Amino acid sequence: MIFQVYVPTFPLNQFIEHFFYYEGLSPAHNKERFFPDSNTEIIIDLSENTQYIYDNKSLREIQACRRAWVSGIRTRSISCRIMLKSFYFQKEIIS
Repeated sequence: MIFQVYVPTFPLNQFIEHFFYYEGLSPAHNKERFFPDSNTEIIIDLSENTQYIYDNKSLREIQACRRAWVSGIRTRSISCRIMLKSFYFQKEIIS
């Protein structure tokens, strides 16, 4: 498995806290539940696969995301497939 975290240097570090990327992850499950953490992130999928957000209770598909999506500050958890590439904004930029 490949897992990389990159912390950008000036001037990008004023806006982006870090980037992360992983490949070859094979967990026993295929959905994750992400709890509110006061982060805003952009997720970029470099594959042709459609990613889905699922209803937290029924786990049925409620939203399709292709190529990229923005996850803003949220008050409830979201359920989705495992995210492979993402970057987190600096919290000071969002507030």
